[in-house]
Amino acid sequence: MPLLLCSGFVSFAQMEKDVLKPIHLLFEGMEKADTALISKAFDPAVKMITGYTNKDGEEVIHEGSYEKFLATIANKKKDSPNWIEKLYNTEVKIDGNIAQVWTEYSFYVGDQFVHCGVDAFQLVKRGDEWKIIHLMDTRRKEGCKQD
Repeated sequence: MPLLLCSGFVSFAQMEKDVLKPIHLLFEGMEKADTALISKAFDPAVKMITGYTNKDGEEVIHEGSYEKFLATIANKKKDSPNWIEKLYNTEVKIDGNIAQVWTEYSFYVGDQFVHCGVDAFQLVKRGDEWKIIHLMDTRRKEGCKQD
């Protein structure tokens, strides 16, 4: 019986690794300013939403554009500092061909801290690959974990 439990654990650990692969591709692509890597992470039907508090103290929900996001990355100057997103306390939930990942993050441009928040990813399995179909994030500057 212990062998079966161990086997099940390894299988779930592999599933988690597979679900996290497109998320790691996204952040690697952001750091390297590589839109080809980023494109591998997303489903064509992706939705991107950000929640934040504006300068007037109002809570805002903004739907972003995947195309504008890619254009921003593509137009980033080669000698400008890398965009680095560090993840903490990542939770993965999987059921069949859908998954959800909830993770805290801190975002840096080079060595300079910019903001933190939570990334909430919903993923779908297309064939044998997981793709991000929905990405919501929050952004704040207080209560952040910084290295």
